[in-house]
Amino acid sequence: MNLRLYFLVIILVVSSQPVNAQSKSASMVFLGASNTNTKQWTNGSYVTKLPDFGVPWTELYLTNSGVDGVGAFTYYQKPDLLYTRMANYSADFALIMLGGNDFLQFHTTATFDRDFNWLLSEIANNSRDQLIFVSNIIWSPLEVILPGSIVQRFNDFQSIIKTRTQQYGFTYVDVFNVTDGQTSYYQSDLIHLNEAGHRKVAEAINNQTRDLIISSLSSLSRNMGRAIIIGIAGIITIAALVILLRKYMKTFRAFRRSE
Repeated sequence: MNLRLYFLVIILVVSSQPVNAQSKSASMVFLGASNTNTKQWTNGSYVTKLPDFGVPWTELYLTNSGVDGVGAFTYYQKPDLLYTRMANYSADFALIMLGGNDFLQFHTTATFDRDFNWLLSEIANNSRDQLIFVSNIIWSPLEVILPGSIVQRFNDFQSIIKTRTQQYGFTYVDVFNVTDGQTSYYQSDLIHLNEAGHRKVAEAINNQTRDLIISSLSSLSRNMGRAIIIGIAGIITIAALVILLRKYMKTFRAFRRSE
C-alpha cells in the first residue's frame, strides 16, 4: 500500500465521524432527593424537562441520581452511596440539589454545615475537571405556617449552601426565588413540586447554567479536535515508517540477490 492510499484511507475515516461526537458523549449527573427523582412523578421531574430547552441539554447524556428522602446527612453517613450516585465522579457536569430533607429531619445548622461541607469537599477532592452546580433549597408553602424560629433555621441552611458552594469554587444556582410564594407550583403535600413547578425549576436551571455548559462543551470539543489531529499525525507517521521499512526490505532483498 503506497502513501497516497494511506492518506485516502485516513481522510475517509475522519470525514465519516459525526461533527458533534464529543458533545454527544458528554454527560451530566443530577444528585438530589424526591423532587429530582424522575420515577416518582408521572410526567417526570425538572431533569426530564431540561431537554425541552434545546442545547446544551440535547447534547448531553443526563443521568438522574435522585433518591427519595436523601440529604447531605445520607451521604455523610454512607460515603459509598455518594460514589455510586455521582457515577464514580466521571460525569462532565453535575448538579446537586440537597438540603431539603436535612431541614425536614430537624437537623441543626451545625450538623447540616458539617454534612454539606463534607459532601462538597468529597466531590471536590475526587472529581476531575467537572463543572459542578449546587442549587439552594426550593421554597415550600409549609414556610407560611411554620414558626419564625424554624423559618430562620431554613434561611440559615440556605446561607450555608451558598457560602460552601462559593468556598469550593462551584457554581451556585438559585431555585428558591422562582418558587418563593408560588403555591400553585406544589402538590397537596406542600413539599413536592407539581408539573408547573418542575417546569419552572428546569427553566431556572437552564437560564443559570446553559452558557457555562455550552462554553465548557466547546472546550471539550477543541480538546477532542486536538486529540484527533494527534491521532491522525500518529497514523501518518506509522504509515510512513511502514512504507520506509517496505522500501528498505525491498532494497535489502535486491542487494542480497546481487551478491
